[in-house]
Amino acid sequence: MANKPPVSVRLPDPRPAREDASEVLMACTGNRVYIIDVADLQLSARKNLEGAGRRIIHTVEGSGENRRTIYKRKASEDYILARDTGNKMAAVELRTYPNRPHGTLIISPRPDSGEKIDEIRQSDRGRVRTMMQQAFLDRDYVFFYVAPDSFATYLEARRIAEVNHNLPVGWEFTDQNMRIYKGAPGLRFEYTPQPPPAKPVPKPKPKPQPGKPNVLD
Repeated sequence: MANKPPVSVRLPDPRPAREDASEVLMACTGNRVYIIDVADLQLSARKNLEGAGRRIIHTVEGSGENRRTIYKRKASEDYILARDTGNKMAAVELRTYPNRPHGTLIISPRPDSGEKIDEIRQSDRGRVRTMMQQAFLDRDYVFFYVAPDSFATYLEARRIAEVNHNLPVGWEFTDQNMRIYKGAPGLRFEYTPQPPPAKPVPKPKPKPQPGKPNVLD
């Protein structure tokens, strides 16, 4: 059986957002559309760690309004994973670093969650369609993460954002194993600061050249 010729698809160019635009993130993978609520996922991670107790606490600094919990790195990563942290749309993993106090949340859409493109086309009442409409009410920019298997899904979701809600759209193509990296505000982890750079060793001063001998005629 002869191979079919490749099909060329022209994707629309992204429309830039205003500098002060508030964005809603969406993911298209597995021919499904996902709402990626970053603030909700960050809150889920923070609440899980705050409720874990002493087993993951490295130390507590300050007091009163300045009180701050410093978490253990490995124990926190394991706890976030074991608790299946996230929401119905996406799961969250935690990455920490040996030389800085901040962490990174790694967000991945949950398989078979989201909504299929056919369901979005056929109904105005689907879960993701409803969430899209609600999210678009108070946002003015949509950003898509698009996996290789979901271009058609992305184009349909983009059409809804642009045509039905007149919102500018941007996107980023990812590989099939989609991972979205966001910060972990409000969380601090144990770390070892990098030592300050060594001061350069001053070069030795050159020895003065000996003067010419005083020769008498």
